[in-house]
Amino acid sequence: MPESEINLLPEELKEIKKKEEVKSSVGNLALAFLGLSVLLSVISSGILIQLKVSEASVKSSITTETQKINDLSSIQNAANRTQLKIAALSTIIGSQKHYSLLLETLAKASPVDISVTSLSTYGDNNVSLSGTSLSYQVLSKFITSLLDPSLGGGKIFSSVDITSASLDTVSGKIRFSITIHVKEGGLS
Repeated sequence: MPESEINLLPEELKEIKKKEEVKSSVGNLALAFLGLSVLLSVISSGILIQLKVSEASVKSSITTETQKINDLSSIQNAANRTQLKIAALSTIIGSQKHYSLLLETLAKASPVDISVTSLSTYGDNNVSLSGTSLSYQVLSKFITSLLDPSLGGGKIFSSVDITSASLDTVSGKIRFSITIHVKEGGLS
């Protein structure tokens, strides 16, 4: 014969005990849920703080890199301005006329019997020269010397025009005026 369980507890007590077990389980479950919520809050707060720190670090890096870019940009702008100045300077130096070369060549080509009283430049490639000579032959020799490549004149001057030549009866010298045409780039 099977044994039957005999329960001596009244049904009401069983139900109260069951309710207490359920309350205890629900309380434990609520406590576990509260602990999990606190844990998730702490983790999310930590992540949020870490994100804020990372954001601040990234912003600081961006600011630093932006400053570096600005510094390099100003250096590049200064380099571009310097390069433009160098190009302008090269152009100026390239177009500069060396009048000392003109004077040296005139000195080499001038015989002792020629006195230069006036020298001026006009236009891009013209020189006006006035002076006195002891004779027409000396003046002719001077003009020929101006175009002589061995004296440097043929490298610089393309032609010589006599503007005027006349005998000064008081001094007995020839007063002359000539125009010397300088070759393109001859004084560069």
